[in-house]
Amino acid sequence: MIHVKKDLSKVPDKLTKKKADFENTIINKKYSKESYKVVQKDLIDLYHDKCAYCETSLKNNFRAVEHYRPKGSDVDSKCDASYGYYWLALSWSNLVLSCSYCNSNKGCCFDIKNQSKRIAYKNECFKDLHTITKQYNEQEKPLLFHPEIDNPEEFISFDTNSKIKLTDERVKYIVKICKLNRDDLIELRYPILKTFKDNLIEIFNDIRYDKELSSQQKLNSFKREIINFSKKANDNKSDFLAWRKFILKNYQTFLFHPTESNYNTIIKLAFLKFLPKK
Repeated sequence: MIHVKKDLSKVPDKLTKKKADFENTIINKKYSKESYKVVQKDLIDLYHDKCAYCETSLKNNFRAVEHYRPKGSDVDSKCDASYGYYWLALSWSNLVLSCSYCNSNKGCCFDIKNQSKRIAYKNECFKDLHTITKQYNEQEKPLLFHPEIDNPEEFISFDTNSKIKLTDERVKYIVKICKLNRDDLIELRYPILKTFKDNLIEIFNDIRYDKELSSQQKLNSFKREIINFSKKANDNKSDFLAWRKFILKNYQTFLFHPTESNYNTIIKLAFLKFLPKK
């Protein structure tokens, strides 16, 4: 899960034209069914066709227009799903893109720290509701990260098997309700590290006994591999960006060999030389 920048001053026209649906929602205290789906294409472009929560590519998967604050309520023992924010069903700041798995797992879960400050509709106009999520978050203190307000990368870390570490309350919450350590995600995330590490070891094995190569030439052998991985880790279109960036930030933990000190030395030098500086 990574931070995604959404320009709340530019609400899609097709959404602003849903004012009548919004008014019906307020009158009936029940969201206008499916109206929010008009912005799916806008969310696909914004999120580069990836799930806001697990970061899987949605190019060949079902896409859901997900409500950060649930538009309805439900009974669910794993979380607080008893309260629905029906008036936010068409709020641009409340809509994100999700895969079917995260959307289904999350359901209507929305636990908050400030239970005594649960938001209620206070006659806000349709226009104001497109930008109000941050204000609501400051009052309620939700456990769920908002990809457009929070910076989840500051909190989320991984172990060497690509599992998200349960480091604090909010990380534990999103891992639990979206099942971000589910087997299929591990199977997709882990090969990113394995392939990178295997390629580096293969290069090292190819050059380690070549006495004709200078130290600089040996370093240069790793250049393309490191730069290519770095480019993918900084390309918003790549899947699992949080995982890719975490590998680069902690390359010694993830890439060093337990017994090959020469390999570790040259990898460290190669990263210092070729990893693009921020």
